Amino acid sequence: MLAGLLLGTLWVVGASVLLMRREPLSLRWDSQTWHLGPAASVGEEPWAGQLSVALDFGAWMLLCFRHQDAAAGGGVTWIPVQRAGLRTPWHAFRCAVYSARPESRGAPTARPDAAE
Repeated sequence: MLAGLLLGTLWVVGASVLLMRREPLSLRWDSQTWHLGPAASVGEEPWAGQLSVALDFGAWMLLCFRHQDAAAGGGVTWIPVQRAGLRTPWHAFRCAVYSARPESRGAPTARPDAAE
């Protein structure tokens, strides 16, 4: 059990170091999908995908970006985000991350309480 705990601790520390050393990324919502790309990209198209919150500690979040095109970036990108760099827009950013969902494009369904 001690070996498993040690291995798990080493994995968490290693993953944290790798996430802290990431290049800055640009993340935006276009009312249909999320787009992720390098912050310094000029003329480069960002990747489209879905975003979800993996961990939320209030002032720090770990986001999971799932690429629509697996060839674009490997499938999943983990994005650590902290309030320190986004003090003013932090609340709006958190609202967008939790609220932004594309509308379903399927056929409309009847309400369960609707009379026929």
